[in-house]
Amino acid sequence: MKIEWHCPEVMVGLSVSALELILGNLLSNAVKYGEAKSTIDLSAKTTCQDQCIVTVFSQGVPIPASADVFERFYRLPEHRTGVAGSGLGLALVKQTLENYQGSVCFAARENGNAFTVTLPVVSPQQTLITEPGQSAKAYDSALALMSADKVLQLDKNEQQAANELVIVEDDPDMSWILANKLSGHFSVNTVDSGQAAIERITEHIPDIVILDFMLPDITGYQVLQAVRGNELTCHIPVLMLTAKHDRDTRLRSKEALVDAFLTKPFDDEELVLTLFNLLQIRQLIGQKANTALTGQQQEPVFDSPSDQQFYNKLNAVLNECAVDADFGLSQLADQLFISERQLQRKCKSVFNLTPNAYIRNYRLQKARQLLEQGERVSLVVEQCGFSSHSYFSQCFKALFNVTPSEFIDRHPRH
Repeated sequence: MKIEWHCPEVMVGLSVSALELILGNLLSNAVKYGEAKSTIDLSAKTTCQDQCIVTVFSQGVPIPASADVFERFYRLPEHRTGVAGSGLGLALVKQTLENYQGSVCFAARENGNAFTVTLPVVSPQQTLITEPGQSAKAYDSALALMSADKVLQLDKNEQQAANELVIVEDDPDMSWILANKLSGHFSVNTVDSGQAAIERITEHIPDIVILDFMLPDITGYQVLQAVRGNELTCHIPVLMLTAKHDRDTRLRSKEALVDAFLTKPFDDEELVLTLFNLLQIRQLIGQKANTALTGQQQEPVFDSPSDQQFYNKLNAVLNECAVDADFGLSQLADQLFISERQLQRKCKSVFNLTPNAYIRNYRLQKARQLLEQGERVSLVVEQCGFSSHSYFSQCFKALFNVTPSEFIDRHPRH
């Protein structure tokens, strides 16, 4: 296959990166869908209406005139093309051109297909033509987002406040669409393979995951099994987003404990609402555990056996080490053989508490038991790992609304 091009020198009203996005998609499609050992023709001409007409022609099976090739997620049947894809490339081309007052159309010919792009011609003194409120900078970064850049950076304060979302999607177009739509709501990270997803999720413990079913190395089900089988990640809500919408896929997803299932094409508002609903449910579960841990009931009930196992392991370590007043986040993470970040995010999700707050509450609950058994306050302070009597009294009153002395008076030993 070879490419022939015939283009005059002309200045058009769009950014270099936007032009790369447009021509890159059209030429990429021509290569993917064109016949082997054929010629791709790229030509351009100007008109008297201050327009530049660019045509990309490739030999191959003619596309039906009724095909909505510029609609998001539209795909020709694979038995016609033998090529898999997301159906987003041409939609991006159309969207980009519309923002620069351009257009695109296609026409089937006897031996192939021609895609024709109309661009506004400008003089060197003119600025780029964009729709109100649109910026050329948005398109300057589009190619990077679709190929190399795997993390959408937020303002530092926004990133700390935002819930972390991992998108597991191997198609760069779909990954870009999802990241672009959701970056205003979440701190977004993208990965393009199953193994990379497992590593990212395990290391960073995100708040929520969007998972594609079809991945290049392992299936989405295998990723989900790894997430659910790890006590550090089993609590993370997972939304399965896939083009497969048959009954068997839906049932297998439910058996694999997927939290929600949406099919492509998806409704933008439904996607965002589903993600927020899953996060709210997770938060309510954490608040329930928090209430149990900080109230009269000391044993919370967990829906997940893995969360119960994590809770038991955590308390087993604290039972041995909490007496040491210097024992804190770093030491607890070492004892559990996980990173401090993993411990922080796991505790926040499961208990709605930071690890240090959990350690403090554990010590206070133990102190409460000892006081009920008639132990002296000075001995309780020492046995529960508090650095001073005054600090212990402040923490005890903050949790139980009474001082240790008032608690002893209300619970006389018989």
